[in-house]
Amino acid sequence: MIAALPVTSPFWLIFGLMTVIQFFVAFIIFVLQIRQKRYRTLVLPGLLMLVCFLLFQQVSSNITGEVISTAAKTALRIFSGIPVWVLGGIFVLLCLGEIFAFRSFAKYEKNQITPSSVKEAIDSLPTGLCFFLINGRVLMKNKAVDRFCMRMTGAVLQNGKVFYEQLKSGQITPGFQSIGTGDQIVIADEGSSAWSVQQKDTVYDKRPATMLIIADISEIWQKTRQLQLLMEKLSEVNRNLVKINKEIVEVTAAQEILNARLKIHDELGSNLLLIRKYLSNGGSDEEMKTIREKLQMNVAFLKNGYEPVTNDDYTLLFETARKLGVDVEVYGTLPESDIRKAVLSTAIHECLTNTIRHAKGDRLYIHLSEQEEFLTAVFTNNGKQPEAEIRETGGLHSLRGLVENAGGQMHIQSQPEMRVTIIIPKEETDGLQSTDRR
Repeated sequence: MIAALPVTSPFWLIFGLMTVIQFFVAFIIFVLQIRQKRYRTLVLPGLLMLVCFLLFQQVSSNITGEVISTAAKTALRIFSGIPVWVLGGIFVLLCLGEIFAFRSFAKYEKNQITPSSVKEAIDSLPTGLCFFLINGRVLMKNKAVDRFCMRMTGAVLQNGKVFYEQLKSGQITPGFQSIGTGDQIVIADEGSSAWSVQQKDTVYDKRPATMLIIADISEIWQKTRQLQLLMEKLSEVNRNLVKINKEIVEVTAAQEILNARLKIHDELGSNLLLIRKYLSNGGSDEEMKTIREKLQMNVAFLKNGYEPVTNDDYTLLFETARKLGVDVEVYGTLPESDIRKAVLSTAIHECLTNTIRHAKGDRLYIHLSEQEEFLTAVFTNNGKQPEAEIRETGGLHSLRGLVENAGGQMHIQSQPEMRVTIIIPKEETDGLQSTDRR
């Protein structure tokens, strides 16, 4: 027995209580270091617990006067005859050892990546994260996913697989809707909030697992909806522009027809003057033949006339060409949409006039080809080819304006043959098939 103070002295009671407290502090440090998986450093808290336990056994035996256990006998052999001040020194050393062990734990927790630090970092994320096995057992989750689960289902997240199926099938709180299928869905409310829910396969301890990522995409969702509204407005504006452009083309085509009529009337007046001169002064048979041909051409134009663009516009042009002694051969598909038909009708009229008036030909060739977004029409004839570069004046100049108003392009080639190429945007695929029109 330690013989320094009476058995009934309060010192032993206080010393015994402090020993118990130190034992539990050392035990807590021991558990925390196991949590950190620092198995090599468990020696110090283990030794502290052992010393505290033996001291408690010694104090108990000293107070009760009985040795009731093997541990008490061991403590008696170790501490027998030790002065009280030595016990006080041992107690101080225990306190210092526990302070050192606790500081070691805190330093490691601060400077090293530990499970608790990972959990703390994940909990601070605004993005919801949840890892679960195939059967739905949750391995880890953060506070954000808990809040989201409570908001969507009204319950705590317990099974990751069940939770994801609820989100996917739309079995969630009224006022929210599930959009999309597959591994990524969007949860949106009736206002401006939205969340992206993405599922990814992963591995945990060589077992297949699933990672659930829930991100707040409210800002992107709002901008997407605004962009959709803007696109709808732009589509409406585009439809109006197409309508206006169609009207411009029709008006331009009508103006071209009017110009052609005026031109024919002017030529008719000039021919009448030639006839008067011939009747007054006489002339050769060649002059008479020229006058007859011009009158036949003018009378044919005046007789058939030109109507605004209609479904029979091509037929009208081909019939007029036939009466004027010109065969029109079409290779490809003539478009039937209003804008493209108006452009090509005007182009046929202009090229037909040039074939008769300048080239003195009797065949007009039209080759049409379709690309992915454009229709190309090439006009040639069998008449006399130009000797110099053609200047775009009158009808050709007006035709270029009509083509460009329709969003197309026009190219004129003078050598080695007269060739007019028109490229206009495609609108439809239906049309009038022909390989030889006479």
